Amino acid sequence: MRAVSEKVETIAAATDTAEQAGEAARAASEGMMALGAGLGQRFTMMIRQTAIGDRRTQDRLPAERDGTLSAGGTRLRVKTRDISQGGALLVPQDGETAMHTGPAKAEIDGLGTVDLAIVAVSENGLHCAFQTPSAAFQANVEALLAEVRSQLDPLIACARGGAARVEAAMSEALAAGRLTLQDLFDTDYRPIPGTDPEQVENRALAVLETLLPPIQEEILAGSNGMAFCAAVDRNGYLPVHNLVYSKAQRPDDPAWNAANCRNKRIFDDRAGLSAARNTRPFLVQTYPRDMGNGTIVWMREVDAPVVIDGHHWGGFRTAYKL
Repeated sequence: MRAVSEKVETIAAATDTAEQAGEAARAASEGMMALGAGLGQRFTMMIRQTAIGDRRTQDRLPAERDGTLSAGGTRLRVKTRDISQGGALLVPQDGETAMHTGPAKAEIDGLGTVDLAIVAVSENGLHCAFQTPSAAFQANVEALLAEVRSQLDPLIACARGGAARVEAAMSEALAAGRLTLQDLFDTDYRPIPGTDPEQVENRALAVLETLLPPIQEEILAGSNGMAFCAAVDRNGYLPVHNLVYSKAQRPDDPAWNAANCRNKRIFDDRAGLSAARNTRPFLVQTYPRDMGNGTIVWMREVDAPVVIDGHHWGGFRTAYKL
């Protein structure tokens, strides 16, 4: 009986070990899948910032229109988040969807019906390209874009003006010897102990903390409905944020810190890196902003590149709540 008992215990232990190994394998697999998805989005974004990799021929502008999408026998309600003459970002309105890449048909209020291809599915929605749109559909899209562009022109001017002021301030600091190019472009980010979420510093931080607040606070105070404005380097490092988002961190309160202590942080999500790596005169993007503690806010952002001594330093981000 003792031998049988020992065998049972051995089998039970082996079973537990196998189950633990299985759980570890599943967790590792899920982690790799999540990492792969994140890297895929970042790779797509970075390729899109190059002249060769950018397949878009028109800028997409934020515009919301209700519609329906039909594909593979499935029909669902959608809303456009942004649109161009060549395609649109469609967001399902009934929660999660099983839509995949492939051909589809959309009917969009005020624009009409169009065949399209779902070219990608992301956390932001369904990324779609129009397929042989009719002349009437194209005319309606062009009219909508003209209307949206007229509304965005002041925001674009604000972002580009902010970028120009940042460039001037940095250039003056370089000329005065307060900064070197090596310090300004320093990417040796040093973690600040005890911060959660992690904050980092580099050699330019001390000078930027004197240069940027007067510019950023004046623009924020003089805007109509702006949520934030800030300069970021090419890696998404945001050294100096608006004062309202630059509070001292609280110990053991990462959720509060995530919403209120957003300076000295690297925002290398899709929106952050798109703003940081963009070299076009301006970039308009719409995205969900994670404020921490489960709070998501949809944002409209207008960004402009910051170029110093012929080198792309990063971008100037201006954002508005939708």
